[in-house]
Amino acid sequence: MNLEQRFAAKVKWNNDCLEWQNSLDNHGYGQIWVKEVGRPVKAHRVAWFLEFGDWPARSLLHSCDNPLCVNTQHLKEGTQAENLGDMAAKGRARNGNQLLTPEIISAVKAGLAESKQYRVIAQECNVSIGTVVNINRRP
Repeated sequence: MNLEQRFAAKVKWNNDCLEWQNSLDNHGYGQIWVKEVGRPVKAHRVAWFLEFGDWPARSLLHSCDNPLCVNTQHLKEGTQAENLGDMAAKGRARNGNQLLTPEIISAVKAGLAESKQYRVIAQECNVSIGTVVNINRRP
């Protein structure tokens, strides 16, 4: 079976979402082995490739907020900062397993406004340095 046939055999409609029914990564996103790439690839990225003929150049954002969804009508290309902003606006932003509350985000932004070092802000707010960087990149 080719990639398109293997992919089609592993999805099922659930309302408007076309949901992945097979292997998941550690974050709950579908994944499928792509021989040409030589590793598992997130299923929603494969759906994009199969639909549009090119791999997405940037992150793919789910408008439905369903990590199992591979419906390309629910996907759009965007930046990681846009994805984090969308997650925060919807109350889903996380630092590891910790929910990033508006208060934490405000505290990080206040530290940035005071020109504190990322390391210091991360320690004060109990978040990772990467989280501070991502919040700083957010519009």
